[in-house]
Amino acid sequence: MSFVKATDTLPRLLINMLGEDKGDFVALILNWRSIVGDFLASKTRVISVKDSVILIGVDNNVVMQELVLLKEELKRRINRVVPMEDKTLYFVTKDNAKRNKNRPFTSFS
Repeated sequence: MSFVKATDTLPRLLINMLGEDKGDFVALILNWRSIVGDFLASKTRVISVKDSVILIGVDNNVVMQELVLLKEELKRRINRVVPMEDKTLYFVTKDNAKRNKNRPFTSFS
């Protein structure tokens, strides 16, 4: 009997649970810390990926501003994990989502 590492089976398990169309989402979640680094990983999370739009939740406006300044580098790093053309990054804070439910995010493509 041979054992398989959980890290080897987790991506496939998540894709099976969420559906094949969520492969990019799963890849970003599993690689998020390596894409943005420890500090930003603790302050952000990938909320969704649809087509070439990536919705990223952030803890506060200061973190959002940091991501805006890093957006081109962030796109390059994301592209290494999930190749996408013409990515659009949307950032949402908890406060922003509460105030404006009709359009709860800001685009910085």
